[in-house]
Amino acid sequence: MFLNKIFNSINLIRKPKKIDSVVFISKHKHWAEFGSNKEEFEKWVSETCGIYCLKMLGDTLNLTNKITIFELTMQVFKAGGFKIEKDGTITGVFHKPLMQIVKSFGIKGRVIRKLNHTLIKKYLFQGKIVILSIDLHKVNKTLSGGHLILIHKYDESLNDYILHDCANVLNNEGSNISVSTEYIESISNSKGLVWWN
Repeated sequence: MFLNKIFNSINLIRKPKKIDSVVFISKHKHWAEFGSNKEEFEKWVSETCGIYCLKMLGDTLNLTNKITIFELTMQVFKAGGFKIEKDGTITGVFHKPLMQIVKSFGIKGRVIRKLNHTLIKKYLFQGKIVILSIDLHKVNKTLSGGHLILIHKYDESLNDYILHDCANVLNNEGSNISVSTEYIESISNSKGLVWWN
């Protein structure tokens, strides 16, 4: 409903890569933009694609503009959205705790366990935003794990989705990427979240 008016105004917020060289990180101080010190940035940034999706929509709605990515990450962590393993690695973001924090900002939504092309189109036509979980290995054989992308429009003339990818995994731009429905289906984990207001 309300999102029909802001489909094209949702701005991409890029997620810096943890694998950037130490010199690059030091020079550009990504941790300051992240809202933390260097150690916390390096610890958390790899797992924050869902947080970046929340920040993109939240900032568009003037709900999260004064909150850093790190502060949002800690809110989701406290809600059970991440797990720190014994070896120090972090797993997450888990969808239900993320949804809990999303709702705390007045954004409505739900976790979808079986999300296919038909449902994605249906939600987009209802003016909702779809946060889709994709399999990184299906995008690039050198990658592994899951990743969340923000789908905000469906282009009927092309039969393509228009989406933001905070980590630039799907292409170098990351913003308003046009992706075929066939490709989305081929990389999808068939689960995600739907957000609206």
